[in-house]
Amino acid sequence: RGEPHVVATFVDITERKRAELHIRQLNRTLAVLSDINQLIVREKDLAVMLESACRIAVEKGGFRMAWIGRPVPGGDGVSIAAHAGASADTLDVLHALVGDRREDCQCAFTLQALSTAGHAVCNDIATDPQAAVWHDAALQRGYRAMASLPLKVAGAVTGTFNLYAAEPNFFDDEELRLLDELASDIGFALEVHALEAERRRAEQSLRASEERFRELAENVDEIFWITTPEKNQMHYVSPAYETVWGRTCASLYADPRTWLEAVHTED
Repeated sequence: RGEPHVVATFVDITERKRAELHIRQLNRTLAVLSDINQLIVREKDLAVMLESACRIAVEKGGFRMAWIGRPVPGGDGVSIAAHAGASADTLDVLHALVGDRREDCQCAFTLQALSTAGHAVCNDIATDPQAAVWHDAALQRGYRAMASLPLKVAGAVTGTFNLYAAEPNFFDDEELRLLDELASDIGFALEVHALEAERRRAEQSLRASEERFRELAENVDEIFWITTPEKNQMHYVSPAYETVWGRTCASLYADPRTWLEAVHTED
């Protein structure tokens, strides 16, 4: 009747905003996965690779802290092999939490990942009773959720990749699927490095064995040689052949039967 009216429409965009944030985080995790895979391909130094993987998780993935645990040499504990995002006092807390032996480790989630070969998640550090031991230290540093991801070499768990987030309920199924893939790739890199280290040890052992053989062969007065079963190819002849036979070793390599030329016809 000529009176002014105001019509207002309210749209709750909370869910949409939450979905957008979730997509952005998944994209960050995908970027972390891509960068670490590139790192694995190009970096040959294992220690550098592990440190860089933690740094990428913090700088590109937005995690508050990341650390990789590896077996204590000659023991059954877990040591901190690499980390990023942790201050010196945080590292002191972490070292005390992990301990030198597996039974001393006070992080239930790290122990679970090590023993079950599956990821272990604490999505609300503030309320989870399994986080009670380190609850205060974590909250003081802004950690609200964490995940421990097993690192496997030849099917066996040989470490964990631990990530800490600033928001509770951070690690949902999609996030964990990507992080499990990331941990699998790091485990594969550890396996490749272990095989490469074994190959280098084998080569070093072979070189040492060959050197011992050479020293023996070059310092004995007797002649010995190695041929094919058919005796038509010489694999090795000791240097004493040149002294005793008065002929070059090269001539014997060229024709394994030339030594007969030095034998008297009646013999």
